[in-house]
Amino acid sequence: MNPKLIATFLLGALAASIALNVLQFQRNNKGKPNKPLPPEPFRELDLTPAQVGVLNRCGTTCCEAADELRSETERVADELKIALAAEVLDKELVTDLAAKLSELRRREVDNNLATLIEVRNVLEPKQVRTLYRVLYPDYENDRHVAKED
Repeated sequence: MNPKLIATFLLGALAASIALNVLQFQRNNKGKPNKPLPPEPFRELDLTPAQVGVLNRCGTTCCEAADELRSETERVADELKIALAAEVLDKELVTDLAAKLSELRRREVDNNLATLIEVRNVLEPKQVRTLYRVLYPDYENDRHVAKED
């Protein structure tokens, strides 16, 4: 698989995870008088209430879509394994299942990329740098990251 595609997929999963964690934090602390600080890396991001709202919506919709796609992908992958292990190989069935699996994986990558874009559009550039600094301490050494002014 293409390394850039894998990186995009992983970053999308990270974005969905961030959005889901913000949502869970908000739900767990709703109505509590002395709310604890959010877990890392959210504490350092200093999210505004508007950002939290967008991330909550993103977390719900993106994670639901990711779960559905993951479930369907696993089902088709299992069908393909069974078809490949059959005593008599049905080439048409295997080809169809492989095409379906490929399409599902493409949709997973698309969903993860959409999540990543949505999260990135919510965060200010300084928050993005902070997020990457907290999650990936060596990331700032990467030549692709804009340095703080």
